[in-house]
Amino acid sequence: MVALCDEKSVYFLDFSDAPQKDIKIKRLCQKRTMTVVLGETPSSIQLTKELQGYFSGATQTFLTPLSLTGTPFQEKVWQELQRTSYGTTRSYGAQAAAMLHPSACRAVANANGANLLSIIIPCHRICQQTGDLGGYAGGRARKKWLLDHEKKHAL
Repeated sequence: MVALCDEKSVYFLDFSDAPQKDIKIKRLCQKRTMTVVLGETPSSIQLTKELQGYFSGATQTFLTPLSLTGTPFQEKVWQELQRTSYGTTRSYGAQAAAMLHPSACRAVANANGANLLSIIIPCHRICQQTGDLGGYAGGRARKKWLLDHEKKHAL
C-alpha cells in the first residue's frame, strides 16, 4: 500500500497497484500544497501497525488521525462511511438515508468513489441494493476479498 502522512495524520492510502493512484496523489499534493518525501513519521508508523493488524485479522478499528480532503458533502459521506461496521455491508441507498438524503444515492456513490483513504474509510463495505458488490476503485476481486476477510474476522 501507499500512504501519504505528515507528523500528525494520514491524507492518502491506496493499493500500490491502484489505477489512477499517481493522479490522485498529484491532485492531493496540489490541493494541499504538499511535497512528497520518502520517510517515516509517527502517523505512518502507527498506520503501518494498524494495517498489519487489519490484514492479520486482529485490528478492526483505525485510530491514526485522518486529514480529509474533499468538499463538505464528500466529507460528510466519508464520516458516514466510517459508521459502517467491520464485517458488514450496506447499500448506497441506506448510506444516503442515514445521512438524511435518501434521494442522493448517486451523489453518495460518487463521493464514495472519491475516497482517498482506502480501507480506513471503508467504501468497500457499500454494495448495491440488490446485494451485488458494485464498483470499487481497487477492483471487484479486491472488494470481495476485503469483505470476506472482514466477515471471517468479525467479532
